[in-house]
Amino acid sequence: MRSWRQTYRHKHEQSKITNDPSLAPRRSPGADKVGRRRLYVGAWQHGISIYGWQQGRDGGFTDRHPELLTGKATIRLRPQDAAAIADDEILGLVGAALEP
Repeated sequence: MRSWRQTYRHKHEQSKITNDPSLAPRRSPGADKVGRRRLYVGAWQHGISIYGWQQGRDGGFTDRHPELLTGKATIRLRPQDAAAIADDEILGLVGAALEP
């Protein structure tokens, strides 16, 4: 797994090579946006945090994994938790949160 510094450097190099500013690294947690809907993802020492979806728009993810829910609407996903969750479940969460 890359450290955040390696990821930052990689994105910086890719943005210079392709001349695509959208690949430039961000200092703050990023948001994936579709229309008016957003889903924030922050990378931390413990893993990642996913937050910012509207109530009831998580595709049932928090019902299936209540132990990952911290606070009002933040999912804390550590590497060992992520290993036990299928990619389709994460894609379902993202799809439900960003669905128009």
